[in-house]
Amino acid sequence: MFCARCGEQIPEASELCPLCGRETSIQLQPQSSTGQAATSAAPMVSMGIPAEQSWSALERPINPNLKGIGGWLGFFCVSTTILSPLVVFISLSAGTQFSSIVLALLSITVFGVIAGATVWMKSPWAIPLLRVYFLMLGGFALLRAVLQLATGLEDGDVSILFIHLRTVGVVLLWAAYFHKSERVRATLGRNL
Repeated sequence: MFCARCGEQIPEASELCPLCGRETSIQLQPQSSTGQAATSAAPMVSMGIPAEQSWSALERPINPNLKGIGGWLGFFCVSTTILSPLVVFISLSAGTQFSSIVLALLSITVFGVIAGATVWMKSPWAIPLLRVYFLMLGGFALLRAVLQLATGLEDGDVSILFIHLRTVGVVLLWAAYFHKSERVRATLGRNL
């Protein structure tokens, strides 16, 4: 069975998750005829939170139509498991000399394939692996951009700097998508 709070696999019939320490199930209150929870909206409104925003991300009902790999989630899976490795392979076969930077890029690409495959397979390991992948890729690109700025820019270096900064921006956009997407929550059980 899986914990409804953190999404990790836990022993069957556990009442408390041994990993996050919270209850493994979510108790929803019965709905009144107006569609609001019978008693939970009043305390939230008194704390300054509007009643329509009183549901936490895990307590909101999941739209079953969004469950599955499709849309941007499908595009992410295809791009990390097929397109990115293909681009890296083509660029390396074009005569790039082997160096520590190329080794780091290959390592990040392989890790991206693994992370994309876990998302595709809807594995409970998908979200933790995505966190590491986004940190690795974004950190590597940001480090390369900072090092390039520190050593000074020449004529052709501006386009390479732009590529590194674009990579950081793309990583931030994907992280925001995995953090907010209802499809991700419906498919993987939780957001980033």
